[in-house]
Amino acid sequence: MKSSALSGRLQKNDLARGMPSGDPIFSGPPFHWQNLERVVLTWQTDIEACLHICPDCMEVDSSATARLVLYNFHLCTLGPYHEASLQFKVNFEGNPYWFECKNLVDSDIAFAAGRELFGIPKKMGWATWEKSSVSGINIEFGRGSKVPILSAAFQCQAPFTLGANDENLPSLSVRVIPTGVGGDPEILVFSGFDPAKATFRMGADGYAYKGLCSLAFQARSLLDPWHEFTVIKMLDSEYIGGSNYLTVGTGEVVKKY
Repeated sequence: MKSSALSGRLQKNDLARGMPSGDPIFSGPPFHWQNLERVVLTWQTDIEACLHICPDCMEVDSSATARLVLYNFHLCTLGPYHEASLQFKVNFEGNPYWFECKNLVDSDIAFAAGRELFGIPKKMGWATWEKSSVSGINIEFGRGSKVPILSAAFQCQAPFTLGANDENLPSLSVRVIPTGVGGDPEILVFSGFDPAKATFRMGADGYAYKGLCSLAFQARSLLDPWHEFTVIKMLDSEYIGGSNYLTVGTGEVVKKY
């Protein structure tokens, strides 16, 4: 006979906070970032690479526009970390989005929160983010091997004002939760970031620059085939830094497979 005095005390709401049960690796949401640095490189890529990895509920935009969003998070509720997000433009139910297909971080907390809460396809890796008076900002991301998956560089050229453009499209990703015991997994198309629901503010000492850039996918890996997103033509490059603030709440499920 079950004794109520000895029944476990974790209830559904407690379990839902995350893993490990009773001691989750992250808090929140919402999540807050302060004084982040961000480099965004946008280019025309091979449309076949996009089609190969695009879910059948979306359409790849005919422009075959890809972008790489690189972050240096100094202060955050998830702790400091670096992130590289590879995305390409899609249309879903008649609306434009960025589809986030690959992501690297160098923090287990950011890895877990991104995958579990927002369905972002994150992998653990390593990153370097260095500044030089000669070469500007030099960034590398890799995983395991000393050969970087990507190397990027940015040099500030002219300040600009952040405004409404393609950057402000919401993003989609696919969250897959295997059952572990066979049968169909849970597959959700997730809108993890919507600029209309997020808060971003530039402080008085914040700045934004357009600039010159370079991007190379150095590793040729079947495990991490970022190199398939060939740079055919570079379209834009920008950097923000200084004082700023970003907060993101919960995402939204937009389709269940």
